[in-house]
Amino acid sequence: MNLKELQLIITDDGSHTIYVPSLHETYHSKFGAIQESRHIYINEGLSYWLNRNLQKSKTLRVLEVGFGTGLNALLSAIYMKDHPEISLKYHALEPKPLPGDITEKLNYCQILHSGEQIWNHIHECKWGSEVRVTHNFQLFKDPIMVVDFKNPYAYSYDLIFFDAFAPSKQPELWKTSIFEKIRYRMAEGGYLVTYCARGQFKRDLKSLGFDVQTLPGPPGKLEMVRADFFVVNF
Repeated sequence: MNLKELQLIITDDGSHTIYVPSLHETYHSKFGAIQESRHIYINEGLSYWLNRNLQKSKTLRVLEVGFGTGLNALLSAIYMKDHPEISLKYHALEPKPLPGDITEKLNYCQILHSGEQIWNHIHECKWGSEVRVTHNFQLFKDPIMVVDFKNPYAYSYDLIFFDAFAPSKQPELWKTSIFEKIRYRMAEGGYLVTYCARGQFKRDLKSLGFDVQTLPGPPGKLEMVRADFFVVNF
């Protein structure tokens, strides 16, 4: 993917996404970038985890595969403002960070009417080091592919945001070996959420011990997946 080819487009909810001509692919749903991210990664991921663990843990550890525009990180940081008692450590993988002349044009804060200071901090902070964006949101932007990922921390991840390009566009990122690598870095009782609901993908997750749930998708997409990891005896 050549970063010079990227094109900014407006999705159906008024928010931007980025179109990649060589892949004939967009970073988010053309039916609504914000509503897609909010539905999958916030409502069915972050909120779902908090509702089940608010009384058990004071720290949530998220691994995002495919930082992209930073929209999922922005929505997560904004959401966590309502949960000041929980600390969110957010580790995002992105081998091809977007240049500032693109991210500064994205209109998410205008659509949300919130988060401008958070957005600026997310994109101004240095890659390769952990930065405190808000009092309870710490971000580590990691400029690597998931195939090269080695967890720099001693802890496991409670929640995985898997937001890579579609299997038809980047099949190497959807191999069983990738999710096996991720599984060994997940805490027992952790969750993986993604927009993808392909049959082979779900069968691969089940073969690795995940309890796969097929859920209603965001506008424009029939289904999504949330996979629970409770099995430890491999």
